[in-house]
Amino acid sequence: MPIPDPDAVVHGAAGIVSGMPGSGLVGGIKELRSLGGIRAIRPDQTVVEL
Repeated sequence: MPIPDPDAVVHGAAGIVSGMPGSGLVGGIKELRSLGGIRAIRPDQTVVEL
């Protein structure tokens, strides 16, 4: 499920946060909630919520 309005995008070259080197980290407000969330888009294009 996409983040409707991503506020932050970072390249995680070392994989320290996501656990997978080369992942993109996307942060923003989750859909239908006012809570923030971070998702990792891994090099194989899978998406995981952190």
